Amino acid sequence: MKMKNTLYLLTVLALLAGACDKIDEPYLVPTGGNQPGPDEKTRKILLEEFTGHLCVNCPEATRLARDLKQVYGEQLVLLTLHAGDLSLPGNPPYDADYRTEAGTAIFNFYDPVGVPTGLVNRKPYEGGTVLFKDSWEPAILELKDIPPDASIEIAFEYEETSRKPDLHIHTEFLNDLDGQYNISVFITESMIVSAQKNDLASLGPTPDWLDYEHSHLLREAVSGTWGDLLLSQPPAGAIMVKDYSLILDNNWNVHNCGVVAIITDADTYEVIQAEEVHLH
Repeated sequence: MKMKNTLYLLTVLALLAGACDKIDEPYLVPTGGNQPGPDEKTRKILLEEFTGHLCVNCPEATRLARDLKQVYGEQLVLLTLHAGDLSLPGNPPYDADYRTEAGTAIFNFYDPVGVPTGLVNRKPYEGGTVLFKDSWEPAILELKDIPPDASIEIAFEYEETSRKPDLHIHTEFLNDLDGQYNISVFITESMIVSAQKNDLASLGPTPDWLDYEHSHLLREAVSGTWGDLLLSQPPAGAIMVKDYSLILDNNWNVHNCGVVAIITDADTYEVIQAEEVHLH
């Protein structure tokens, strides 16, 4: 993995914006955003779902997360973390292992009472940070219309033969902020079919849903679990660019893989902006 870090001044904004124009392969892929106007920035929200394939109640929570995605579109970014006892691999058909080092670290840090639970921007809501599914949408609604403090653009070049994406994460601070801020970059994969426990017949087969589709799974934290330092005391207009590269695991289907990037407060881990793109 390689990483470069460059701080640009406000005067180069126009030059940076032009870097995302489409060119012949290998090409840069700019983010689409939540369909704002040409000069409009939108606060995007991260829903991190704690789950496990041995959890009988998790399919209902996952369905809710997908329904929320349908409602809020690109303003909502989903990240699914398989962690805890109910994610452990066992005898077939539950021999898949979707745990990751980063997912386990995040799970252990927030120490949920169980799964399914989730985090909405890692921000406390009504006294708690780890939320049961019925609190996910109210927590989203509390945040969705707040003007953003930063924006993210993700571009990449992908080389098919080597399975190597080169990621370019452009961040801009829109307001003067106190504190330190990190960037975290994750690889996700969707449309993974394997067994899932389920006790709600209206959703699918019970008790074993053998062709269940797992989506938005965390596959790798490219920047480490808690990310890399972007800037301390960022002024409005400051732009940071961080570049990452990695080789995708041969077991991952690149056509179903994506990149999620988030800006977090380095002290509280609260998410102030999120973005995602698909690799194919």
